[in-house]
Amino acid sequence: MDIVKEYSYGRSTSSFLKNNNLSDAYIIGAWEVKGSDNEEMDYTNMVAIAVPINAYFDRNIAFNLNNGNHDKGFMYYRVPSKQENENNYSLIKEKGLPDLMLGKPDLKKIFEDETDIDCYTTVFYMPINYIWKGDKYSAYLPLMIRNDLLDKYNLSEAPIPDDANISSFELTEEQIQLYSEGKITIEDIVGSN
Repeated sequence: MDIVKEYSYGRSTSSFLKNNNLSDAYIIGAWEVKGSDNEEMDYTNMVAIAVPINAYFDRNIAFNLNNGNHDKGFMYYRVPSKQENENNYSLIKEKGLPDLMLGKPDLKKIFEDETDIDCYTTVFYMPINYIWKGDKYSAYLPLMIRNDLLDKYNLSEAPIPDDANISSFELTEEQIQLYSEGKITIEDIVGSN
Protein backbone atom coordinates (compact mmCIF):
# COMPACT_ATOMS: atom_id res chain seq x y z
CA MET A 1 0.00 0.00 0.00
CA ASP A 2 2.78 2.47 0.85
CA ILE A 3 4.42 1.85 -2.53
CA VAL A 4 1.26 2.23 -4.62
CA LYS A 5 -0.73 4.83 -2.65
CA GLU A 6 -0.16 7.31 0.11
CA TYR A 7 -1.17 5.59 3.36
CA SER A 8 -2.22 8.73 5.18
CA TYR A 9 -2.95 12.29 4.16
CA GLY A 10 -0.41 13.81 6.56
CA ARG A 11 2.41 14.40 4.09
CA SER A 12 0.29 15.60 1.16
CA THR A 13 -1.90 17.84 3.30
CA SER A 14 1.02 19.39 5.16
CA SER A 15 2.71 20.06 1.80
CA PHE A 16 -0.48 21.70 0.52
CA LEU A 17 -0.70 23.88 3.63
CA LYS A 18 2.97 24.89 3.48
CA ASN A 19 3.03 25.49 -0.30
CA ASN A 20 -0.01 27.76 -0.05
CA ASN A 21 1.15 29.66 3.05
CA LEU A 22 -1.74 28.32 5.11
CA SER A 23 0.26 26.94 8.04
CA ASP A 24 -0.61 29.85 10.32
CA ALA A 25 -4.28 30.06 9.36
CA TYR A 26 -7.03 29.52 11.92
CA ILE A 27 -7.73 25.81 11.37
CA ILE A 28 -10.28 23.59 13.06
CA GLY A 29 -10.73 19.89 12.51
CA ALA A 30 -13.81 17.74 12.48
CA TRP A 31 -14.36 16.03 15.79
CA GLU A 32 -15.71 12.56 16.39
CA VAL A 33 -19.43 12.06 16.81
CA LYS A 34 -20.56 8.79 18.34
CA GLY A 35 -23.86 7.26 19.24
CA SER A 36 -27.14 6.76 17.49
CA ASP A 37 -29.26 9.27 15.60
CA ASN A 38 -31.42 9.59 18.71
CA GLU A 39 -28.56 10.19 21.10
CA GLU A 40 -25.42 11.51 19.44
CA MET A 41 -22.48 12.64 21.53
CA ASP A 42 -19.83 15.03 20.26
CA TYR A 43 -16.27 14.22 21.26
CA THR A 44 -14.95 17.74 20.68
CA ASN A 45 -11.58 16.87 22.20
CA MET A 46 -11.07 14.05 19.67
CA VAL A 47 -9.84 15.71 16.50
CA ALA A 48 -7.96 12.76 15.04
CA ILE A 49 -8.01 14.27 11.57
CA ALA A 50 -5.28 16.75 12.60
CA VAL A 51 -2.85 14.23 14.10
CA PRO A 52 -1.26 12.84 10.87
CA ILE A 53 -0.76 16.40 9.60
CA ASN A 54 0.86 17.54 12.86
CA ALA A 55 3.69 15.06 12.32
CA TYR A 56 5.01 17.41 9.62
CA PHE A 57 4.92 20.53 11.78
CA ASP A 58 6.70 21.51 14.97
CA ARG A 59 3.36 22.27 16.65
CA ASN A 60 -0.31 21.40 16.69
CA ILE A 61 -1.99 23.27 13.82
CA ALA A 62 -5.65 22.62 14.74
CA PHE A 63 -7.17 25.13 17.15
CA ASN A 64 -9.64 22.64 18.60
CA LEU A 65 -7.24 19.73 19.14
CA ASN A 66 -6.32 19.74 22.83
CA ASN A 67 -8.14 23.06 23.27
CA GLY A 68 -5.67 24.88 21.06
CA ASN A 69 -2.59 23.81 22.99
CA HIS A 70 -0.01 24.10 20.19
CA ASP A 71 2.53 21.99 22.10
CA LYS A 72 0.36 18.86 22.01
CA GLY A 73 0.06 17.42 18.52
CA PHE A 74 -1.25 14.03 19.67
CA MET A 75 -4.80 13.19 20.70
CA TYR A 76 -6.10 12.21 24.10
CA TYR A 77 -8.76 9.52 23.92
CA ARG A 78 -10.95 10.85 26.68
CA VAL A 79 -14.71 11.29 26.56
CA PRO A 80 -15.58 14.94 27.22
CA SER A 81 -18.34 15.95 29.56
CA LYS A 82 -21.25 17.99 28.27
CA GLN A 83 -19.70 21.05 29.96
CA GLU A 84 -16.34 20.42 28.26
CA ASN A 85 -18.10 20.23 24.90
CA GLU A 86 -19.89 23.51 25.62
CA ASN A 87 -16.57 25.10 26.61
CA ASN A 88 -14.95 23.86 23.40
CA TYR A 89 -17.84 25.27 21.34
CA SER A 90 -17.44 28.60 23.16
CA LEU A 91 -13.70 28.75 22.45
CA ILE A 92 -14.31 28.23 18.74
CA LYS A 93 -17.20 30.69 18.61
CA GLU A 94 -15.14 33.32 20.42
CA LYS A 95 -12.36 32.97 17.84
CA GLY A 96 -14.86 33.22 14.96
CA LEU A 97 -15.40 31.32 11.75
CA PRO A 98 -12.36 29.19 10.96
CA ASP A 99 -10.22 30.03 7.94
CA LEU A 100 -9.75 26.34 7.16
CA MET A 101 -11.55 23.16 8.12
CA LEU A 102 -10.08 19.68 8.12
CA GLY A 103 -13.08 17.54 7.26
CA LYS A 104 -16.58 18.81 7.95
CA PRO A 105 -17.16 19.84 11.55
CA ASP A 106 -20.76 20.69 12.36
CA LEU A 107 -20.54 24.47 12.45
CA LYS A 108 -24.28 24.81 13.11
CA LYS A 109 -23.70 23.50 16.64
CA ILE A 110 -21.39 26.44 17.28
CA PHE A 111 -22.52 29.32 15.10
CA GLU A 112 -26.20 28.36 14.77
CA ASP A 113 -27.70 30.27 11.82
CA GLU A 114 -24.67 32.46 11.21
CA THR A 115 -23.06 30.05 8.75
CA ASP A 116 -23.22 26.73 7.00
CA ILE A 117 -21.02 24.56 4.82
CA ASP A 118 -21.86 26.73 1.77
CA CYS A 119 -19.53 29.40 3.20
CA TYR A 120 -16.62 27.06 2.39
CA THR A 121 -15.01 25.57 -0.72
CA THR A 122 -13.04 22.33 -0.88
CA VAL A 123 -9.55 23.24 -2.11
CA PHE A 124 -7.86 19.90 -1.48
CA TYR A 125 -8.96 16.30 -1.03
CA MET A 126 -6.95 14.51 1.64
CA PRO A 127 -6.41 10.88 0.54
CA ILE A 128 -6.81 8.02 3.00
CA ASN A 129 -5.71 4.46 2.23
CA TYR A 130 -5.74 2.50 5.45
CA ILE A 131 -5.38 -1.22 5.89
CA TRP A 132 -7.15 -2.57 8.94
CA LYS A 133 -7.03 -6.29 9.61
CA GLY A 134 -8.28 -7.87 6.36
CA ASP A 135 -9.82 -4.78 4.80
CA LYS A 136 -8.57 -1.79 2.83
CA TYR A 137 -10.32 1.51 3.41
CA SER A 138 -9.93 4.32 0.88
CA ALA A 139 -11.59 7.69 1.12
CA TYR A 140 -11.11 11.41 0.72
CA LEU A 141 -11.54 14.04 3.39
CA PRO A 142 -12.08 17.64 2.32
CA LEU A 143 -9.80 20.48 3.30
CA MET A 144 -12.06 23.51 3.04
CA ILE A 145 -11.37 27.24 3.07
CA ARG A 146 -13.75 30.06 3.81
CA ASN A 147 -14.97 31.47 0.49
CA ASP A 148 -13.86 35.03 1.27
CA LEU A 149 -10.23 33.80 1.52
CA LEU A 150 -10.03 32.05 -1.87
CA ASP A 151 -8.57 35.09 -3.64
CA LYS A 152 -6.23 35.99 -0.79
CA TYR A 153 -4.51 32.61 -1.09
CA ASN A 154 -5.05 32.30 -4.86
CA LEU A 155 -6.97 29.06 -4.45
CA SER A 156 -9.90 27.54 -6.29
CA GLU A 157 -12.20 24.57 -5.92
CA ALA A 158 -10.33 21.27 -6.14
CA PRO A 159 -11.40 18.82 -8.82
CA ILE A 160 -12.86 15.55 -7.62
CA PRO A 161 -10.05 12.96 -7.64
CA ASP A 162 -10.08 10.62 -10.65
CA ASP A 163 -10.22 7.51 -8.49
CA ALA A 164 -13.06 8.78 -6.30
CA ASN A 165 -16.16 6.64 -6.17
CA ILE A 166 -19.33 6.64 -4.14
CA SER A 167 -17.66 4.90 -1.20
CA SER A 168 -14.99 7.63 -1.06
CA PHE A 169 -17.33 10.05 0.70
CA GLU A 170 -19.55 10.01 3.77
CA LEU A 171 -23.17 9.92 2.63
CA THR A 172 -26.60 10.26 4.09
CA GLU A 173 -29.14 7.49 3.55
CA GLU A 174 -31.02 9.81 1.18
CA GLN A 175 -27.89 10.42 -0.92
CA ILE A 176 -27.21 6.68 -1.13
CA GLN A 177 -30.78 6.06 -2.30
CA LEU A 178 -30.70 8.85 -4.90
CA TYR A 179 -27.30 7.70 -6.20
CA SER A 180 -28.45 4.08 -6.50
CA GLU A 181 -31.48 5.28 -8.47
CA GLY A 182 -29.23 7.29 -10.81
CA LYS A 183 -30.79 10.59 -9.77
CA ILE A 184 -27.57 12.20 -8.51
CA THR A 185 -23.88 11.91 -9.41
CA ILE A 186 -20.70 11.93 -7.35
CA GLU A 187 -20.30 15.59 -8.38
CA ASP A 188 -23.75 16.35 -6.94
CA ILE A 189 -22.83 14.55 -3.71
CA VAL A 190 -19.49 16.29 -3.28
CA GLY A 191 -21.10 19.66 -3.97
CA SER A 192 -23.75 19.07 -1.33
CA ASN A 193 -21.41 17.71 1.35
